[in-house]
Amino acid sequence: MTEIIDSKVTAKTKTKPNNPFIELIFNVVIPTFIMTKGTKYLGNPTISLLVALCFPLGFLLFDLAKNKKWNFFAIIGLCSILLTGGLALFKVPYDWYPWKEALVPLLIGIFVLYSSFTVKPLIHMILFNPAMMDTEKLEVLMNDASMKQKIDHHLKISTIYFSLSFFLSSLLNYVLAVRVFVAIPSDLTTAIQEQMLNDQIAEMHIKSNLVIVLPCMVATVLVLIYLFYGLKKISGLGMNELMRTK
Repeated sequence: MTEIIDSKVTAKTKTKPNNPFIELIFNVVIPTFIMTKGTKYLGNPTISLLVALCFPLGFLLFDLAKNKKWNFFAIIGLCSILLTGGLALFKVPYDWYPWKEALVPLLIGIFVLYSSFTVKPLIHMILFNPAMMDTEKLEVLMNDASMKQKIDHHLKISTIYFSLSFFLSSLLNYVLAVRVFVAIPSDLTTAIQEQMLNDQIAEMHIKSNLVIVLPCMVATVLVLIYLFYGLKKISGLGMNELMRTK
């Protein structure tokens, strides 16, 4: 069976995975540094916030130009930062921030859950893609109607489990944001108030990546294990045959 599948596989992926260290620098380290220290050099907390937002936006556009497709997780990060920045620019009361932090992953979780009931669940785009696994082999197997039904069902269940990681993120975001965002004394100057808010946003930004991303990554890894174990059981192909080795 493997020899037959291999002989039919001709498509090659050109998508190169991003360097996680570079992603961390552009999406977390630099924006956080600018929001906390940028006012000293730029002279205005609002300008510091706007400059900080340019880095995740620039990374998203660079990734789009390089891989010719949108980076789903980069879009999530950018939308979250833009919403937080928008709240800061419009001077929204601090008690809105925890709800905003919880709302973004909650809406994404609902969207992911909804996609599991469509023809192509979201995990098909995020986890089940040519850059990650040898999908051509599975496509050959899916020419069989019975095999296709089993694989589609497994992808649906995997997507439902994947949506749970976003609901977990929503809960953790809210709990963390309640602790980070506190009332800023109104008797301070506007510049000091803006800088204190920038500091809180930066603290939330970096802590969320430390406190929230790790458990969500663990949840995602568990979904991947479930995904590959199920595909192996259904198709008879081992992980070394399913995964891209080059």
